[in-house]
Amino acid sequence: MKEIYMLAGVGVGMIAGIMLYKYCDGAKKIVDQTEKTLMKKAEKMEKQAEKGMEKVEEKVNEVAKKITKKLK
Repeated sequence: MKEIYMLAGVGVGMIAGIMLYKYCDGAKKIVDQTEKTLMKKAEKMEKQAEKGMEKVEEKVNEVAKKITKKLK
């Protein structure tokens, strides 16, 4: 029975959120600003991850070169 109430609550919450977004300018502005902020942070994190991966690749290549030199 708890599950039914939980699903009903989630459904009502989603409907209320949709209605607020559609008809309330303040709520829509907040959601849009939050989305923009999150996208900027996600892009920043993506760039940092790419830089980190490049550093890791360089180190792996250096280690691979050292190993091949030692094996020869």
